[in-house]
Amino acid sequence: MGKKLLLRAVTVMLLLGLAAALAYVGAYGYTTWRTDARTDEMAAQVAQRRCSATPGPSPAAGERSATPGLPDAGNPAEEETQPSAQAPTVAPVAMPRESAEMAAALPPVSTEAPPADPLQAYYRRLAGENPDMAGWISIADTPVDYPVMHTPEQPQYYLYRDFDKNRTLEGIPFLDGRCDPVAPSDNLIIYGHNMRSQRMFGSLHRYREEEYRAAHPLISFDTLEERRVYRVYAAFVVKLEGSMEAESMLCYRVQLTSDREQLEALLDYVARHALFMNPEAEPAVNSQLLTLSTCNGGGKPERFVVMAVRVQ
Repeated sequence: MGKKLLLRAVTVMLLLGLAAALAYVGAYGYTTWRTDARTDEMAAQVAQRRCSATPGPSPAAGERSATPGLPDAGNPAEEETQPSAQAPTVAPVAMPRESAEMAAALPPVSTEAPPADPLQAYYRRLAGENPDMAGWISIADTPVDYPVMHTPEQPQYYLYRDFDKNRTLEGIPFLDGRCDPVAPSDNLIIYGHNMRSQRMFGSLHRYREEEYRAAHPLISFDTLEERRVYRVYAAFVVKLEGSMEAESMLCYRVQLTSDREQLEALLDYVARHALFMNPEAEPAVNSQLLTLSTCNGGGKPERFVVMAVRVQ
């Protein structure tokens, strides 16, 4: 009798364990499918607009853009049309007949504003759906093609949440809470999971391969205001330390290149630990860095880092 009860108890426990395992697998499969479907849909919309979008001059490159509601000092239409009290009145000069005919044949000058960048417009639309969106990261012809979230008050909020704030083990790439994507900070740090499917930041490990990094030298990180391009500088493994002051944690400092001493320490660390390094992309004082961080695998307290320098 006792053996039968024990057997039944073991059987029930095994069945409950199996049911729990199936429920976990089912939940994981569903949430992963939901996250993948949503991000793939957004990536498809971005790709469609990327083909038709022509990036305009970046304000960071020294171009001045007109502020809505304020007159543009360089626009003749905004200049004073009334004669000055001190200036003499000049009689209008008659235009020759031939010049008048040529002027009439020219197409009218358009006063309409240039069309908005459809890519930036889509980013703003997504930010309207979720104000936590800070931008979009992509590496051409790789799985990396995702919105980037930013929640300074809860830095790891999207570690296990998708764009719509649903629970998912994949999470979604997110910006370090200390970073300012608009200013921007010297070093913009983005975290993403190392998925076996290569999604999120799982494909970053392929930068260990010479052929792969030769084919993918550039990383795009667009904000809601401008489009940015970074050239890959180096990749290395970081052993997590308890203090941000540790040498190995240099790459996780937000203000990094504005201090020459810190920059030189970073260059020295990279030279000694990099799995590869591109000397042509070496950062200088006040360079803007982009640091992508993901797990190194194996359950060790290590991170695989790809660092890039802004070139556009």
